[in-house]
Amino acid sequence: MKAERFFRALLRLLPFEFRSDYGKEMERTFREQRRDARAAGRTHEARIWWISIRDIVRTAPREHLSALRR
Repeated sequence: MKAERFFRALLRLLPFEFRSDYGKEMERTFREQRRDARAAGRTHEARIWWISIRDIVRTAPREHLSALRR
């Protein structure tokens, strides 16, 4: 699916180690939330995208900094 490929591309903003530890779980959670949101309507699906993008953009710099410190 295009949505899942786009989400995986977003995950590439995160450090490799973080992705290898949490990436599959994050993909599964996104897939489940998106499925539930689609059932509830377009507004809910858009909200899931917004939250997902916001969280990744917020988390990525912090995780990169943490990786650099190690």
